[in-house]
Amino acid sequence: MSAGLMDQPAGQISIGVILGGFAGGGAQRDAVLLANALARTGAKVTVMVLRSQGPLSCLLDKGIPVVELAPRIRMSVHRLRRVFLDARFDIVLSSEASLNIACVLAVRLLPRSDRPGLILREVGVPSVGIKHDPYVQNRLAYRMARLYRHADHVVTLTEGARRDLIDLFGVPAAMISVLRTKPIITPAVAASLRAHASQSAREAGLIVAMGRLSAEKGYRDLIRAMAFVPRDVAWRLLLVGEGRERARLERLATRLGLDDRIAFAGYARDPFPWFQRAEIAVSCSLYEGFGNSLVEALACGTQVVATDCPYGPREILDHGRFGRLVPTRDPRDLAAAISGEFGREVDRNALMERGLEHRTDRAAAEFLSIAWHIRASVRHLSLATP
Repeated sequence: MSAGLMDQPAGQISIGVILGGFAGGGAQRDAVLLANALARTGAKVTVMVLRSQGPLSCLLDKGIPVVELAPRIRMSVHRLRRVFLDARFDIVLSSEASLNIACVLAVRLLPRSDRPGLILREVGVPSVGIKHDPYVQNRLAYRMARLYRHADHVVTLTEGARRDLIDLFGVPAAMISVLRTKPIITPAVAASLRAHASQSAREAGLIVAMGRLSAEKGYRDLIRAMAFVPRDVAWRLLLVGEGRERARLERLATRLGLDDRIAFAGYARDPFPWFQRAEIAVSCSLYEGFGNSLVEALACGTQVVATDCPYGPREILDHGRFGRLVPTRDPRDLAAAISGEFGREVDRNALMERGLEHRTDRAAAEFLSIAWHIRASVRHLSLATP
């Protein structure tokens, strides 16, 4: 990439950011935070959503316009085409498999001279998602993932997802980058966490697990694991999140005689106060697009236990250097790992610095280095097309 491209001010680039809505989990949250960070560099950012309602809407900077698309993916392709034609974005950034496919189709309906540079953000685990993604539209979309090659570039959150796209779906390796920095923690939050690190009032024995209460998050295994944790330890487990599994998980806790130790806290807009209180954070997923809650816990200096699932936890924890990794679907091993963390001395500053690597401003800079390159390539191709 030439130095000339990188020397241009970000204000000369317009970016359309597409997401399903403001009611999702980590993938939607960090798309919103990335949009904010890009806008703060001077880029002209517009957010496009299928549904504009949801708790994450309050995170979007007020100056960023929002375009609401048709609520169904199949109805959105032609609406996207019209928006792209009218807005004349330099770059369109899409997240989530179903929207990625819709954007590929919409862009290819445009004359080449009118096409924006299309960057797809793969936030899942393609090899697993094709059969087990909790959303049917994404399962269907992964069956068409070979269409990713018709985008201008693809960014993934993990090396594992990159290998999936290459090995299983034939996406050329040269058009895929792994975003090494994820837009999870804003500079303001990072400064606050550092300023209050020494004042954190941790509760001995408090375990926090955060995320959507759905099957792929592995909470049934976690609750079963807690039955093997010694009762003479004054532990408590807080499950922070909502989802369709909640009633089933509550019944399981009751059946195992753990309802006095396990509480369901519901959805939390701000994850950091929960992790600042916790002695231990646990991620027990069967698979992960990345694992934002691990980063958020580390940024609070909280020790973590995570299942070694595809694909994020091993990368976040640097193969176990920054937290314990255990096999998936093994409640006894998970229980032993959690029990081993009670009262253990840890270097909380090292954990915090690891988590704070994933700042939104750094992620925006990394993304812009790709976006400028794609913008130049698309313009060159457009000029070369008769």
